[in-house]
Amino acid sequence: MKTQQLNEETRFNTRPLTATLRYIMFGLAINTAFPQLVLAEEASPSNAVVFFSIERGDLEKALEQFASQTGLNLSYEPSLMTGKTTAGVQGEFLTTEALNQLIKGTGLTSVSTSTGFNIESRSEQTSSMQMPSITITAEAIENSYQPLVRLNTATRSSASVFETPQSIDVISATSILDRGADSLTSALDYTPGVTTSTGEGTREQFIIRGFSAISDTYIDGMRDAGLYFRDTFNLEQIQVVKGPAGVLYGRGSAGGMINLVSKRATDEEFAHFDASYGSYNSRRFTADLNMPVTDNIHFRVNAMREDADSFRSDVDSEKRGLAIATALHFSPETSLDLQLLYSRDERVLDAGIPGLNGKPADVDISTYYGAADAEEADRGTSEEKSLTAEFNTALTDTLKLRNTFRYREYDLDRKQTTVDRLLLNTSEPRLRLARSNFMQQQKDYSNKLELISTHEWAGISHEIMFGGEYMYEDRDALSRGGTLSSAYDITVYDPVLNTVPAQGASIRRDAVYQTTTKSLYIQDLIRFNEQWSLLAGIRKDWLERDFDDLDPQDRDVLSENSFNSPRLGLVYQHNDWLSFYASASKSYQPGGDTGVLAPGDEINPPEISTNYEVGSKFSLNDGTAIVTVSVFELTKENVPTRDRSISDSPTLYIGEVTAKGIEISATGEVGYGLSLQGGVTYTDAEVTSSNDTTAPRVTPTPERTPLKGKKLDNTPNITAKLWGIKRLNQNWRVGLGVRYESETYADTTTNDIKLPSFTVFDSGVYYSNGQWNASLLINNITDKKFYESATNDRSILPGTPRTALLNVGYSF
Repeated sequence: MKTQQLNEETRFNTRPLTATLRYIMFGLAINTAFPQLVLAEEASPSNAVVFFSIERGDLEKALEQFASQTGLNLSYEPSLMTGKTTAGVQGEFLTTEALNQLIKGTGLTSVSTSTGFNIESRSEQTSSMQMPSITITAEAIENSYQPLVRLNTATRSSASVFETPQSIDVISATSILDRGADSLTSALDYTPGVTTSTGEGTREQFIIRGFSAISDTYIDGMRDAGLYFRDTFNLEQIQVVKGPAGVLYGRGSAGGMINLVSKRATDEEFAHFDASYGSYNSRRFTADLNMPVTDNIHFRVNAMREDADSFRSDVDSEKRGLAIATALHFSPETSLDLQLLYSRDERVLDAGIPGLNGKPADVDISTYYGAADAEEADRGTSEEKSLTAEFNTALTDTLKLRNTFRYREYDLDRKQTTVDRLLLNTSEPRLRLARSNFMQQQKDYSNKLELISTHEWAGISHEIMFGGEYMYEDRDALSRGGTLSSAYDITVYDPVLNTVPAQGASIRRDAVYQTTTKSLYIQDLIRFNEQWSLLAGIRKDWLERDFDDLDPQDRDVLSENSFNSPRLGLVYQHNDWLSFYASASKSYQPGGDTGVLAPGDEINPPEISTNYEVGSKFSLNDGTAIVTVSVFELTKENVPTRDRSISDSPTLYIGEVTAKGIEISATGEVGYGLSLQGGVTYTDAEVTSSNDTTAPRVTPTPERTPLKGKKLDNTPNITAKLWGIKRLNQNWRVGLGVRYESETYADTTTNDIKLPSFTVFDSGVYYSNGQWNASLLINNITDKKFYESATNDRSILPGTPRTALLNVGYSF
């Protein structure tokens, strides 16, 4: 056995201040409350971020350089090195990450020890029919552009992104931090196939491959039904799954889903503080502290505060957030992760500018069309509190149990002035305004229990998951609204804002919405051999929706339905770096986009979404980057329409919307210190079946036109996005990004207003030196005037002009 020696200075490095605070704050209380947890596991080896410069060539020489550069012990039998070479590793990586790159494709694997790693033959650990065991630490996920996942959102299994028969985009914490992406919208700026909708100016809303994903955001695999603005301060990564995901998550849209993966407590000791200041008086502070109390009790706190004005007149925002994570490791096979989250967002609600003459009105992009006292009259506040508990245990060597429970409270209070219609029967274009108020208190309970069994039958490997889920949502909502009189009309080109009534004229809805979902599902990941695998699954949902009307009209309704969501996917892995896949899946969406029941919906059939996709994935730089090429066809059926031959006809559910396209996406580290994220998407999305005719909300009213054949809003034919980071040396990095979107429409129903195409460039310069780091970001370098998204023809949000953001961070 040959051993590369560990440097004692590295091995025994400690942080006295952090350790002292750790034990004072948490040691006594936790050890008293959980004495059974004092039996600790062996400490893991150092997993610091190191700048590597190891050339391609002989593997044993490369491992010697690795040991020298990290100070870790590497133990191996010399005979294992005979004739083996490596592609080397260049750039900043975690030690585990760099080691795995060095030995990739050699038939060897690494095993963590208390002082370093043992290098062993892979055949000693697993038969040729088994997939290799993969352990991915939170640090590896957070500190890399690589598409690493702890739990694959698309399959909820050990399947890597590479062997998943579906398109997945992974946005890491490093990518989020490098781009200064404090919101979910900015975090997804460089995700192909994803665009935004203005969401009436009241929330973040996304379009995935042409379809609204308004209710398809998840946190750690659990549905997050709130319609609000989300921050990224406590995110480890974001996973965007393209296509219906109903087999594991139930009701959902055709385009896909977004899963936010929270930062978890780890066995590392660190503290990160970041402060930033930028254009429009943007001020932000974040803290990330991780403290292992014992070897198997870990504690982490993330905190955030942000205050900012805007390039839009009268608009400002305030955000606060606190996330507390605790990890309890009862044994190597059993753990409990607890997470508490509090977030509050308060801002002036901004629906943007109106369209006129087939395009956004030719006004300054700062022009605001709300109330004169917007600070009070057009303000929205959302507050979320949640508790998540995830329990994992190995019942046997081949049977694992995972249970996730989540309780959530969500309060919303919105007051807003919007544009009701465009008036062209006056001497100059004017706007008729509307007033709305919305208050909601929501409580959700959900629990997901999964059993994962791994077996080999007749020489074929099966990873079978049996799952059950229960979810209860209770929403108490009061909505008021109404069109304001002509006394409050304003001009398009030179608006003089008015003080508006505090409330909308009438109650639109005062009700309690209750939704109960009970689900069972099964999935089998079948690995026939090292090349062929099949993913098959089906889910059965029993959905009960209750509408309790508090209005004197008392229009109580109840609906009970059941739905099936199947999926089938085939993967052919040609070699270590190339695979091909084909998949088909189906999901449902009852009661409109949000899934709640309203009067008239109880007899409506659900909208059914079907996705067919074929593609190929290939890895670069020995697996540190993945490129996916996919061709897809998405169809949504049972879209409501009318029988035009009958006046006041009942709704017919024969409408259809289709999106077809091709997408190329790339994520990861391609070598020579270069990391990339982005892709190109071509999408042709339109209404393919409908009897409806529509006209813009304009006075005098234009002629109505058929809905069939119209293009879907906020869905450009072409989007191209690419962000790149280049490491110059151990201290300096530079970044450059480009985003292009072809023209698109503001409203599907009219196709009257076009948002012009645009190209925007972003950049960053980064410096780090020991415990200090700093970055300067310049977004929209050329100060391009563009329009980001729209809710409809009367609500178009301009894109942000050139901005600068300076961030300074300190770590210990």
